[in-house]
Amino acid sequence: MISKKILLPYEFTSLNKKALDFVGQTFGKQPDIHVTLFHAYTPLPEIDLTANPEMQKLRSPITSFTMELKEKEAGLHAVMGDLGKMGFHSEQLDCVFQKKEKGLSDAIVKMTKKGNYQIVVLTRSPFKVFRLFGRSVSSKVIMALEDVTICLVL
Repeated sequence: MISKKILLPYEFTSLNKKALDFVGQTFGKQPDIHVTLFHAYTPLPEIDLTANPEMQKLRSPITSFTMELKEKEAGLHAVMGDLGKMGFHSEQLDCVFQKKEKGLSDAIVKMTKKGNYQIVVLTRSPFKVFRLFGRSVSSKVIMALEDVTICLVL
């Protein structure tokens, strides 16, 4: 039975690796924990490339971006494998790769509320801690969520 649900936003940075290690060391091998890796990406606008010859110049960058998104999605699934090596079983893990409608903080807050997560693990550059309550993603998430434990990994 799952008693705690953890949301781990993942942006493929070295700080995210620290957050992943934190989750593994703190919650690994606990059968009542469920972890969701979450990546929200900015979608490409819908563009009709056949509208005029100038639009054909966009085909290569769009194809490149599409391939990058597929690689990131595969990478997110690979990170789930890393959590498995830290003691989590496959039924304790999930990953969500979705378009963001607004900003990253809005996507995290929406996902947290929708999935009834009790814990959100965020990352933050150590040299930016003094700006904790500025306009950063983590500060927006902290201010928007009530009754949710926020773990801030530096």
